Amino acid sequence: MIVALLASLGLTDVPHGTTTPDVRPEAPTRIVFMGDSLTDVEGMDTPFPMYPELLVSNDARWWPGAEGQDLVSAYPSLAVVHNVAVGGSVSSALRWQLRELEAREGAGPQRGETLVVISTGGNDVLESMDPFAIPEITRGITANLRRVKGALEARYPDGMHLYVANIPDPTGAGDAGEPRCWEPEQAVYLDEMVNAINGRMRAAGESEGYGVVDYYGLVRDHGYGGLGVDAADPLAADPVHWYMDCVHPNARGNDALRHLFLEAIVGG
Repeated sequence: MIVALLASLGLTDVPHGTTTPDVRPEAPTRIVFMGDSLTDVEGMDTPFPMYPELLVSNDARWWPGAEGQDLVSAYPSLAVVHNVAVGGSVSSALRWQLRELEAREGAGPQRGETLVVISTGGNDVLESMDPFAIPEITRGITANLRRVKGALEARYPDGMHLYVANIPDPTGAGDAGEPRCWEPEQAVYLDEMVNAINGRMRAAGESEGYGVVDYYGLVRDHGYGGLGVDAADPLAADPVHWYMDCVHPNARGNDALRHLFLEAIVGG
């Protein structure tokens, strides 16, 4: 039923996957993190480093084999980090995060090449369980990203490079997850819905010149509770387990997301 509905709306057979801008950063001096709880380091307060921290500078206490696999190694010029992400926020809240960024840095254009990393869209999806709302949700997410990109380009005239994570499957990322997370009907609906929206996000990134990293594909089949391992253990013995709860990645998941963004920004 859901697949048929998506087909009637023209939302099937849309490709997703990582897409990157043609222009690579040269010597960025600043990185800005925006978005939701996937990026909100302060709000989440996890016992392990989250991907924004690892992306900037590897934590050898957790990942001793990943020395040099970070942005400060690739770009010694990188000196300033701002994280204005807020847990629970939807894509329309990005404009308020821009105001917080302005409060921290000051008004007007800021000098220096800048990287911007955003996670958004997941809460837009979770706010609506109506499959007929998929086109509206998709338009909202892509329009909000377009507005934010324009504002960031004006703020950082020396070069602004934007990278956005697409939406992971919140039903357990390829398995149905624990029953207390999602009902089977929700699992099917959300997976199809997220897949459709991600295709449109990728198309928007390609046409408007920003990167969209395939977080959906990254965590596919690495879902919460799928293998019966202890969800409270951030470094569970089974390396396939990447979730600490129904939505958020554990230590392994954050490390994997760090590498996904790093490859998109720096290149292979």
